[in-house]
Amino acid sequence: MDRTRDQTKDRTRDQTMDRTHDRLTKQDRDRLRTQATDLQRDQYKTCTGTMDRVRTQTRTMANSAKGSGFQVEEARRQHTQLQEELRTMEQTRTQLHQSLNGEQQAAVQQRMENMNQIHERIQTRLQAMDQELNGQTVSGKRVSEQARATEREMKAYQEQFRKMGDDLGLKND
Repeated sequence: MDRTRDQTKDRTRDQTMDRTHDRLTKQDRDRLRTQATDLQRDQYKTCTGTMDRVRTQTRTMANSAKGSGFQVEEARRQHTQLQEELRTMEQTRTQLHQSLNGEQQAAVQQRMENMNQIHERIQTRLQAMDQELNGQTVSGKRVSEQARATEREMKAYQEQFRKMGDDLGLKND
């Protein structure tokens, strides 16, 4: 019950922040698009690819953990791989942010803060999954629940990132 309430609060807070930031005017977006560099577009593309892989991995992990053939060692391997992908994703996002000029950074500051908050929630989920996987008795059901929750958080992160890409004109249409 508390988990559902927390997820609802997180979503409501994220949606409120989205509405606040979605007020960039068309003129502002057009100006920011002309400032986007090929390097920034490449970093954006790399990061979105990693996000897709993370979501696929969490979905796969959730499905295999809830099945009757749950294998703890395989789940640990998937968890380690997931952590590595997330680390890579965050490094690329940080590099992208650092490559933005002052005007671009100011335009997406709220989105970056939203992503930082979501990233913290993802890390909390991964820590809980790590504790479960390294406990005395490992529950596939709990691992599956943590993986599903991580996937939901990753989806929210990805939505923020895509909106940031729209704001900055980083998408390769």
